[in-house]
Amino acid sequence: MYRTRLGFRLLVTHQLLAPDTAAAQAVFTAFRTDATYVRLCQKQHCYRARLSPKPWRVGWQRPRLVFPYDTPAQQQKQREWEQEYADRSAVYSVCKWVGEYGSGQVCPDAAQVMELHDAACLGKGKLA
Repeated sequence: MYRTRLGFRLLVTHQLLAPDTAAAQAVFTAFRTDATYVRLCQKQHCYRARLSPKPWRVGWQRPRLVFPYDTPAQQQKQREWEQEYADRSAVYSVCKWVGEYGSGQVCPDAAQVMELHDAACLGKGKLA
């Protein structure tokens, strides 16, 4: 379980759990999960998790560019924005590890997801 800026993030690791199952619905209900998030997960057949901080939480705003870019200068401006965003967000964490609950059993596919998640989200510093 992880703490995010506005709530919690739960990784189920003992088995793969599709978002449209009764077991997933029970977890959503128990955690009073945002209804829009639940609908997106069920419609897209996957779970969604932000791996990087929202730009405004690191004091940075997106440039007013529309993709696809019309000029090389616009593309360069986007690249510069991305680099500054990466620099600013490097000292932030999207979530903090709270603890492990349950059996401690981790299936191989879940272990892979957890490793990727933790590498992207943890250990950077203050919560964004």
